[in-house]
Amino acid sequence: MLFLLCLISAKAFRRNELVTVSTLYWYIVLFVATFIFVRPLIILSYTYSENNHSGTMGM
Repeated sequence: MLFLLCLISAKAFRRNELVTVSTLYWYIVLFVATFIFVRPLIILSYTYSENNHSGTMGM
């Protein structure tokens, strides 16, 4: 994911130096926001599947 971010920023840098800073800033903001929102969802879904699995095993 971080590699992809670097690749996008490199492409943006080649196109226009002025755009790079704002683009990179927005990509970082989006990345952080996505990470913050997705991480608890992954943890919740993992624990939910684990509970479901153990529940079916118990039955």
